[in-house]
Amino acid sequence: DGGLTVGGGSAQTLSRYRLEHPDAECAAQLRATRDVLFLVIGGRGYHDLRVRVMMKSWARCVCHILIFTDPSVNIAEYISRYRFVYIAGGDVWRKRPYLPMTHMGHLSRLLTRQHSPAANLSWYFLVTDRTFVNVGALVSTLGGLDPTQDGYYGRVANATHKESFGFHEYIDIASGVLLSGPLLNKIVDPANCKDQKNAGGTFDMFDAKLGNCIFYLDARPRRLRGFFPEEAPNTCPSDDGRRAADWRSGGMLRS
Repeated sequence: DGGLTVGGGSAQTLSRYRLEHPDAECAAQLRATRDVLFLVIGGRGYHDLRVRVMMKSWARCVCHILIFTDPSVNIAEYISRYRFVYIAGGDVWRKRPYLPMTHMGHLSRLLTRQHSPAANLSWYFLVTDRTFVNVGALVSTLGGLDPTQDGYYGRVANATHKESFGFHEYIDIASGVLLSGPLLNKIVDPANCKDQKNAGGTFDMFDAKLGNCIFYLDARPRRLRGFFPEEAPNTCPSDDGRRAADWRSGGMLRS
């Protein structure tokens, strides 16, 4: 389906999928994130390494995760029988540098496909492969938000740093972009945001183009406490593969 594959039980609906794990803490987080899809966007440099670190650290026990990836990357390590892993590669990747606004068609098919476990989720959280997420803090934050509204949350970008003249106010992808289900379904609708989906531009302008798309859908960015870019530590202690090692840059959501 245009390079989109699913691992971890693609033929099963979420209601039939057994979110069990021998680690009780991991099992609890799988259940807590069953209504959130994490979308990981990355570049070519060290992408394989970064994603493998993510999958062994903060994303180890999230229920749904989609990775925009280079088709040459070995995805065997991504697949898990405990969660849903979605891979967007192949033709999708060759469309760079128009990543990922031009790939909204692939997301649309994922969200509308019959029995898709990614359909009808309440929240979608976009991050780069340089981002660390405190999943527990995110889940706690979601408890105070209304998923039925057109929600567009995060840290509002400093437009001057991105040379984004002509763009409306938008959420900075460096610290994560939180979208409600109703809003994302409008974004991926082929009838909407054609200018933003077909326009050229660099990867760094993705969040700005997404912001313009959302502006014309009559939604506005909302500042949310806890989203901010942060300098990574020089080293991180190893904790059974749960923590990242030597992040060079990124952002995070903290409690």
